[in-house]
Amino acid sequence: MGKKWVLAAKAVSVVVICLSLLWSGLALAAEDGQGSGESGEETEESSEAEEKEEPEAWQQAEIFLSIASAAPGSGEALREEIRRASGGRIFCNTYWDGSMGNDSELTAAVREGTISIVSCATSSQSRLIPELGLLDIPYLFASSGEYDEKLKGSLVDFFQPYYNSAGLQLITWYCPDLRKLTCSFPPETAEDLKKLRIRLMDNQYHEIYWKAVGAETFNIPIGNLFYSLQQGLVNAQESPPYTGRTPEFYELQNTIVMTFHVPYIGSVVMNKEAYDSLAPEDRELLEKVFRDYYAGNTGSQSMLTEDTLKNYYENVIIPEGELREALLAGVPAVEEALRQDLGDEIVDAFYEILKTD
Repeated sequence: MGKKWVLAAKAVSVVVICLSLLWSGLALAAEDGQGSGESGEETEESSEAEEKEEPEAWQQAEIFLSIASAAPGSGEALREEIRRASGGRIFCNTYWDGSMGNDSELTAAVREGTISIVSCATSSQSRLIPELGLLDIPYLFASSGEYDEKLKGSLVDFFQPYYNSAGLQLITWYCPDLRKLTCSFPPETAEDLKKLRIRLMDNQYHEIYWKAVGAETFNIPIGNLFYSLQQGLVNAQESPPYTGRTPEFYELQNTIVMTFHVPYIGSVVMNKEAYDSLAPEDRELLEKVFRDYYAGNTGSQSMLTEDTLKNYYENVIIPEGELREALLAGVPAVEEALRQDLGDEIVDAFYEILKTD
């Protein structure tokens, strides 16, 4: 109603102005032989154009989704790609940069249905889906590319029932990198690893691994990491290298150890009920958009050469000899914990897929 009143007021103003111009310009109009008809037509067309405003994107949509992530950015490119691919039928609100919570909180919100889709690390979902801890067994593969190839195969069928049981649907996943250790001193021996006070994400199997290695572990939100390093509560953290790629972090973390111990696997997960409510063609559309959108993130670890990392870290260490043996010594503790939590049958089935896929 307010919009119509505004347009009406504009139309009245235009008419008054035109009448004033018409009255004052009669003599000129008579001299050049032109009336006021042309001017009146332009005014009428202008008024009609104002009334035909473009509808907002959400007004054209038939399906409304919310997508959240703790990753930096805005998600605008993804939102626009879904809108384009669906011809405007699917409209998404995107919440990036942890504005709606951390990975674990976002996964819980998707499960409850308050958020439609989350993009986050699988490592943050192991409390909810313990079977995902299988992907956190250290040193399964030597490169992110190998992990990424496995994720495209039978592992989807293996893990999907566990996601479904938790009220979730796995849309896609990918492996852009392997985790490394960054710390404030260069560890060279097994004894040095015992000096680590390492910040970990909330993952029970990461904690088991580092405790088996001899380190002291702390579960600290990523937003508090810098302060914790600054105050000396922790002196190390395990993350993909980009986590520390800011000047402030380099002042406190001068060493990166190329442990490559577990993968960073990104996942896109949707509320199962919301997924089931979509038409098959819309499910396929979303799966393709997300798969293509994150395809460029896979295998980025190969670009992070030792020379490149030297631009960011004073010490770049590739574990060898005693240090590598000490890191490998923590692997059996993780496998043993998984066998206790999940049973031998599930663990053995996982290993069988890795061998045959």
